[in-house]
Amino acid sequence: MCGIAGVISRNKDFFFKGNELLEMSKRLFHRGPDDAGLLVSHDLKRFQCFATELTPTEVKISDLDWCPNEVFSDLESNYNFGVLHQRLSIIDLSAAGHQPMRYKDTWISYNGEIYNYLELREELTQLGYHFLTETDTEVVLKAHDCWGKSFLQRLNGMFAFMIFNEKSGTCFFARDRIGVKPFYFINHGDYFAFASEIKALHYLSFVDTKINRKHLYSYFANHEVEFDGNTLFDPIQELLPGHFLEFTIGNDSQTTSSYFNLQKVEEKKTQHYSDVVAHTKSLLNDALRIRLRSDVPVGFCLSGGIDSSSLVSLAATSNHDLRTFSALTMDEKTDEKVWIDYVLEKHQVKGFSVACNADDLIRYLEEIIYFQDIPILTASTFAQDQVMRLAKQNGVKVLIDGQGGDELFAGYIPFYTAQLHEYLIRFKWLKLFRFLKNLKNAPYTRGDLMKTYVKTLLNKYVSKKILFPLLRKKRIDLNYFNGPYDLDFQSEIDYSRGYFLDKPNVVLKKYYQGNFLKNLLRWEDRCSMHHSIESRTPFSDDLPLMEFLFSVPFEEKLNHGVSKSILRQAMEGVLPDEIKDRKDKKGFSIPQSNWILEKETYFKEIIETYQDPINFIHKTKVLSDWNHFIKNDKFQNFIFKYACYLIWVKRYHLTV
Repeated sequence: MCGIAGVISRNKDFFFKGNELLEMSKRLFHRGPDDAGLLVSHDLKRFQCFATELTPTEVKISDLDWCPNEVFSDLESNYNFGVLHQRLSIIDLSAAGHQPMRYKDTWISYNGEIYNYLELREELTQLGYHFLTETDTEVVLKAHDCWGKSFLQRLNGMFAFMIFNEKSGTCFFARDRIGVKPFYFINHGDYFAFASEIKALHYLSFVDTKINRKHLYSYFANHEVEFDGNTLFDPIQELLPGHFLEFTIGNDSQTTSSYFNLQKVEEKKTQHYSDVVAHTKSLLNDALRIRLRSDVPVGFCLSGGIDSSSLVSLAATSNHDLRTFSALTMDEKTDEKVWIDYVLEKHQVKGFSVACNADDLIRYLEEIIYFQDIPILTASTFAQDQVMRLAKQNGVKVLIDGQGGDELFAGYIPFYTAQLHEYLIRFKWLKLFRFLKNLKNAPYTRGDLMKTYVKTLLNKYVSKKILFPLLRKKRIDLNYFNGPYDLDFQSEIDYSRGYFLDKPNVVLKKYYQGNFLKNLLRWEDRCSMHHSIESRTPFSDDLPLMEFLFSVPFEEKLNHGVSKSILRQAMEGVLPDEIKDRKDKKGFSIPQSNWILEKETYFKEIIETYQDPINFIHKTKVLSDWNHFIKNDKFQNFIFKYACYLIWVKRYHLTV
């Protein structure tokens, strides 16, 4: 897990100063505080690697040809190529893991972990390749040399990287299938710049970023921060998951292609349900086994839900020397301590917890927003950040988390809605009757289901011009946009909050490979990397597991109305029964309403004093309505987002 960035001239007259690269390096320091390296060129013909002040002495005295012995100091000279790497050492902690790494004429700057690297290394060894390190980076580099672009199909893990051939000038960038690792870029006529985080691009002196107002509207109105390749910062984009991008220096053309599409995985009714359960358990064990490969301490996030509890319980069957990290809220409605304790007591593992509270929320909020690059949506991101902080304080450098379990095994209400819709439009009345009867086993009531279904139908079939006035009466937060923005972007409103109708497995796949899971993974990545911790998510990126489960007919995923039924059955005898049979669905819950009321003065002061350069929200109206609506949960959620937006504008010095 690391940070990567770079600037590549695409115009012979475009140059940048060396200090721009060091500024990018500083902005990404938290992603890789163990080592740093640069690869630069003045003329796109001769390339030289350099150390920085952060580079360990062990690297600078190494005889490996990609390990530099000279510190980069020519800050005012002109460059037209620069690639950097910030290393968080996880596998092979020696100097040999320094990056950018070289093989023949090809360099790599890589962020992530390839969990099946030992198996790939063995395969490459059989084909005649020799290895100088124990890193997965060298495996990626030589796999690309051996198999070309098709090597992406062999990688099981999370990744975002650049591979550059200095002779041909070919630049190849790729991102993992689901978007666990980030990759942002600016494709300007004069240059191509990329980075693991937006901040490294935003602060470049030759980059002029502006707020994307259309997407800002979606942030407030639709609770969204992912926008199909765009960001809240114009002109910064992201490489979509499952895609690669390539171009050749000196050639204006550029191609972006998909190498993985989950929709192409077809359902196969070939196994009995018991066989599906058994194979799922076997695949989970394999996924966890290879994600425990590490040369530094590994811990587990534990929320008390079935996903994280399953991973901890599986690991504990063969290793009781585990450490788990949890967030507590000390609030009766949201606290998960009782469920966390079931796991700790059953498996006798050591648990650490942090009590999240309103004081710490306002203490860390501005810092968290800076490290997230964007305004956050809810205070649950703060709780997640606190878990990562706790792990770092206890010397753990890798955390395994259950992110992606709901999207992989069908844990959300839209999946029930999709199944209901499928039965209705295909006139499968007997199955529909059984489905409705079995809702007694679901975490949602019939009322919840029908309410969601009606919203989804309205969003699909009714004009937004008709819907918006109705929605505005129900959601007071939609009444505070300044006039021009209200009129310009009403068509962007999503009445169903992201729910849509399609075949059930298609809906599940869209949640898994689309913006929904990617949104959760972005919080995961920034929270963990804020504290220089590598987060590993078996449910989100294990290739055999995802391909198998998406080949299973959807009905088996809600067997007898039970959410995530395959996972529950696979964990029989492993999970505490209390969690395996748990029906309620909390998510990563926090008492945000209580915290906002407790710190009302803080949030009101931000809204009163912080400036909005585009006057997106009608501040005067918000403040005049404050006393009347402050106990309304929708108003509270709105003012939290509004305050976070204003903090973001101030911290990133955003202007018109």
